[in-house]
Amino acid sequence: MWEVQLRNLGGPNYMRFGPRMYDEDGREVPGARGYKYFGRAKELPGVKELFEELKPKGKPDPKEEGKRRAEMRKNVDADYYGYNRDEEDGVLLEYERRKEQEAMENVGLSGQGEPPRDWVEIPSGWKVPDLSEVNEFLVERRKSRLLAKLG
Repeated sequence: MWEVQLRNLGGPNYMRFGPRMYDEDGREVPGARGYKYFGRAKELPGVKELFEELKPKGKPDPKEEGKRRAEMRKNVDADYYGYNRDEEDGVLLEYERRKEQEAMENVGLSGQGEPPRDWVEIPSGWKVPDLSEVNEFLVERRKSRLLAKLG
């Protein structure tokens, strides 16, 4: 409301800055546009940087862009591209073997293994819905909300 009054009196339009929040129907939530700074508060540490981020940036200098890319590439090595050398010393492979063995012991090779100690059975009479039932429920819920808005 204050922002509208400022605009009506010929002041700057602060409403176009700041993140917008939307509800589940895609409409903008009023009054949830972030913090607003006035006067000397704009010069506080941290706040000044926020306003600088909002300013439109000009085209970057191609030479500067090349320097930045070259600097970023300095730290790129084989690990960046997924060529991990963890398997060379065998520590990772041994860890994976132990974890696989533990998993096989818990489940058993035939699939009839005992469940973990903290496992709790689903109470009798309860039915776990499958994917199609969940989708149907979500569609019905959305339909009922839309009908409630219309009527």
